[in-house]
Amino acid sequence: RGWLASQRAALTKLVYAEDDAGHTADDLTVDKLRRLIAEFNAKQEPVPHDLMVKLDAKTKTAKPGTKSKALRRIEATRQALRKGLVPSSSGEVMRVTSKDEESPPDALAFEFERTVYEIMENAGKVVLTVKRTHLEQQATIDYCTEDGLGPDAATAASKDYEPTAGSLVFEPGVESLTVTVGIIDDDQQTNDKNFLVKLSNPRTLPEMPCKISANGQATVLILNDDFAGGFQWSADEYRARSETGEVKLKVSRRNGCSGIVGCTVAVRDGTMAKPGVLGKDYLELQQDKLEFQHNETEKEVIVLLNKDRQISNGRAIFHVDLTAPYGGATLMGYDDNIEKLTCDVIIDESEDKTDSKLHLLTQVLQVPTDFHKLAAGTFVEQMQQALYCNGSAEAQRDSSPIDWVLHLVNLPWKILFAVVPPTKYCGGWLTFCFSLMMIGIVTAIVGDMAGLLGCVIGMPDEITAITLVALGTSLPDTFASKTAAMQDPNADASIGNVTGSNSVNVFLGLGLPWFIGAIYWSNNWETELDEWLTHRVGKKTYAEEYLGKYPDGGFMVPAGSLAFSVAVFTTCAVLCIALLLLRRAFCGGELGGPSPQREVSAGIMLSLWLIYISLSSWNTLASKD
Repeated sequence: RGWLASQRAALTKLVYAEDDAGHTADDLTVDKLRRLIAEFNAKQEPVPHDLMVKLDAKTKTAKPGTKSKALRRIEATRQALRKGLVPSSSGEVMRVTSKDEESPPDALAFEFERTVYEIMENAGKVVLTVKRTHLEQQATIDYCTEDGLGPDAATAASKDYEPTAGSLVFEPGVESLTVTVGIIDDDQQTNDKNFLVKLSNPRTLPEMPCKISANGQATVLILNDDFAGGFQWSADEYRARSETGEVKLKVSRRNGCSGIVGCTVAVRDGTMAKPGVLGKDYLELQQDKLEFQHNETEKEVIVLLNKDRQISNGRAIFHVDLTAPYGGATLMGYDDNIEKLTCDVIIDESEDKTDSKLHLLTQVLQVPTDFHKLAAGTFVEQMQQALYCNGSAEAQRDSSPIDWVLHLVNLPWKILFAVVPPTKYCGGWLTFCFSLMMIGIVTAIVGDMAGLLGCVIGMPDEITAITLVALGTSLPDTFASKTAAMQDPNADASIGNVTGSNSVNVFLGLGLPWFIGAIYWSNNWETELDEWLTHRVGKKTYAEEYLGKYPDGGFMVPAGSLAFSVAVFTTCAVLCIALLLLRRAFCGGELGGPSPQREVSAGIMLSLWLIYISLSSWNTLASKD
């Protein structure tokens, strides 16, 4: 901003008066003017009108005694800027006579509210306000648009704006009306453009003296909003193998994607050790231009490689250059003024040779060559991780006493799970089947241990099932949900893990055993009949309770207090879902959130679990009595 202020101050002195050294506006050469314009454009600042006017006046010559079109535009610009002196094409100073000087001071006057309007290119239109004095009678003024001044003039032919002309009729008492001019938005990066809107032919009804004041012309500056962006290689270095026949290099377009832009692309021999040679290592490009369409952000440069290249040639390096960007785009590198952007392509034939032999070997054997080695190593690593505290010898040296206690407690389980095959075998299916088997073993052990504990302390099986067994089998799911909640961006995985576990427990955990039991009893009914008849349900046998209703017998599972327990569980589950919905509405998500909402939600869910345990246990004990 400091640079811009100093430039404008110096320019004002030069155009309208003299600078401190006595230089006048005529001392500015055409080259100097153009350099000043380039400086304003480089800093993306609007070019002052005075600079464009001076350039126009110096670059165009009018015949003696006549005024060129450029000079008439200069006079109009001077009027808009409230200046009366205009330099002629011959260097003389001419006096501009405005209608202010030809009309009486009390005449009705028309003028624009502002003489300069700045509008973004994508605004679609610009609205200019025209005002008048003496509101007693009807007044009319004509207006029209005209192409701009200087090298950055907006023109109707280039579709920068929509040409407009018409009349404004001011009814008595109306002080101001508006003129609307359409702005045409394009997708090309250009300098800011300008055009003029002029007032003419003032008249009143009934007639009275009228005039156009010094602000009877407005300049509209169209500010460019399109950014072409810059080019950069997606990687500074690419590795290739000659047997592939080609290498694909990606060029990205960043910091803008407006308009059609492009650059020149070329290949050249390497300048480092073992340089690649055109024709011997790589071939000439099929095209020397890389062009991006509007909104296109990525292109590929395909360089053909010599497939017949000898492996004995070894490694080779060549370069691909981007130069001469056009359409407003730039090259993006470490230097803002970079003229060439290079990426290196490395052909490593030693790597090609090894890979080719390995590929041939795997084709002959039809198996991965390192399959058995990796599988055996993975088994060994699994057992080492199970035996070492914290998983390795290095980590074991830093283990704390608590780490050792937990390691010794979990050691039998670690050894048991270490025999699960790694995912390398059978595409992972062997791991999946063994994992299910291990889960079944753990569940059976936990269930039996919980039943023995309940028997020792006199706890009914129903209460043991909903407390000890449920905790033992569900805590792993709890920790899995915690990990998912911490690592995933949303709560889907953590909540889905809980609902999925419940679904497996209810549908598969109950349905599969019942299905197996029903098949067993239907096939062994006669041999198991005596045991079935004498089996007791409370104080009655199966024969007393079920034989009358089911003379053929069957697989029976008495409900006991199940109905009450399921009802309590369903109620608590509905309340839990309602809490999740409320959290989504008021907290923005199902899990976490700010304090104290998260603590309150956790307390409510813990209370629901305690309520379920308490009511179900109470009902079970009451039914036993």
